[in-house]
Amino acid sequence: MAEIKKAGFNYGFTILPGFNTSNTNHLSLHRDSLDADVPDWLFKLWLKGSYDWVKKILFSPPTG
Repeated sequence: MAEIKKAGFNYGFTILPGFNTSNTNHLSLHRDSLDADVPDWLFKLWLKGSYDWVKKILFSPPTG
């Protein structure tokens, strides 16, 4: 990240999923993406910002 800062950038983005808070390093901000083959209903939820709870249910590893 030192090289990014040295190059004069104030922000950098990763492809790592996650939530950004005021404490998130501005040079490694999280982004989220979907696979190209997701169903239309899931894509529409993602566009509306309603995807996070669905993602947690569908893609979280089982517990127990």
